[in-house]
Amino acid sequence: MKKSVSGFTIVELLIVIVVIGILAAITIVAYNGVQNRASDTSVQSDLRNIAKQLEVGRVDSTTDSYPTNNTTLAAVVNIKVNKNSYAVAPNAGYNLLLCFPTTANPSEYIILAQSKSGKKFYLRNSGAITEYTGATSWSGGVASTLCDSVVTGWTASGAGYASSDTTSGPWRSWAGGN
Repeated sequence: MKKSVSGFTIVELLIVIVVIGILAAITIVAYNGVQNRASDTSVQSDLRNIAKQLEVGRVDSTTDSYPTNNTTLAAVVNIKVNKNSYAVAPNAGYNLLLCFPTTANPSEYIILAQSKSGKKFYLRNSGAITEYTGATSWSGGVASTLCDSVVTGWTASGAGYASSDTTSGPWRSWAGGN
């Protein structure tokens, strides 16, 4: 009598393993894309919310100007940004930065932000959110240089996150604290 042995051959098993690997790779890539888009959307939402709070600060101001430093921002801006959506050190020296013209009582501002995805955005009070395409590095760079790369002559005044701050922590109170 002849015995019949049933089972999978090594080739069939390898084909199944390869197919599972390909499906897993596709899933991981798609998941990372969804996460990056979620981070970008969250950062853009934070920019809009900060802009609204800055407008409130300007209306409440006796000089009809925006709050321009971390102390006055803390008194006016009440935002809790989604910190998990932002790039942090070592990839970002700054990931949330306010810029103003170098004049007293500014009537304009720009908010710069860097998403965890690596995309950088800015919002100017007179426009929409724009993706930053400049060549200036955001990792360990000088804050005023970042502002100047968007609008020449502008300077940084308030940082929602500064990796170099070891005294009060990198996140400022107006951006949700440490």
